[in-house]
Amino acid sequence: MDKSTVEGMRAYLETMLTGFEEHFGVQATIGRITYSSNNCKMAFNIAEVKEDGTVATKESEMFKRLANNYGLKPELLGQEFQSKGHTFILTGMNTRARKFPIQGVRKLDGARFKFPVAQIQRAFSLPITSLF
Repeated sequence: MDKSTVEGMRAYLETMLTGFEEHFGVQATIGRITYSSNNCKMAFNIAEVKEDGTVATKESEMFKRLANNYGLKPELLGQEFQSKGHTFILTGMNTRARKFPIQGVRKLDGARFKFPVAQIQRAFSLPITSLF
């Protein structure tokens, strides 16, 4: 297998996941893919889609649970904020990412970004904490 074959498999599987997602009411994404000349290994991430349309990812659940510890508010999840001239939507938290634990997507194109806690605190006019 080579890179172009693996990328082709990813693209094909992503189109096939649509029916799966609709049938089970989930959001499915293909994560990391590793490959060698004879095989590949793919990670699938599957998250429940709530009735209000929000996706219950591991990162969003982590944000709800730990936001207060980071000087943030759980209700900020899904809220829009401005950064460097773009509008972003706060989508979750990765506690293993020490410097940039807050996750968001750019509203314009859905590109994923990571942010430091202080930047999110400033964006939502919250007191800046020195812990993170």
